[in-house]
Amino acid sequence: MKVIVAGGDGFIGWPLAIALAQAGFHVLILDNFTRRTLVREVGSDSLVPILTLHERLQFWGAVSGKTDAITFEQIDVADDAEGLHGIVLKFQPDIVVHLATMPSAPYSMKNCRK
Repeated sequence: MKVIVAGGDGFIGWPLAIALAQAGFHVLILDNFTRRTLVREVGSDSLVPILTLHERLQFWGAVSGKTDAITFEQIDVADDAEGLHGIVLKFQPDIVVHLATMPSAPYSMKNCRK
């Protein structure tokens, strides 16, 4: 079975992608790295160092031997409906898990009033 995990670079998305791949699913992670960008913009860093998604994918593939069980597409699912539609048509997932959210209330409400 095929699963799309939107927000797969996140705190919940990454462990979920690993668990699904270990269970035999083909996982496609979608992410635009908003959280990483926001953290850099404010001059901060994560309390615990976090490898890039590409580094984590390489490491997990080497450890598990399942180098093609998790793939990745960089996309903003909120702003690129046409791109998302194309990805869904091409990948044809059985399941979509949407974890692509903003990391906090202030960030999620940014620009909510015009």
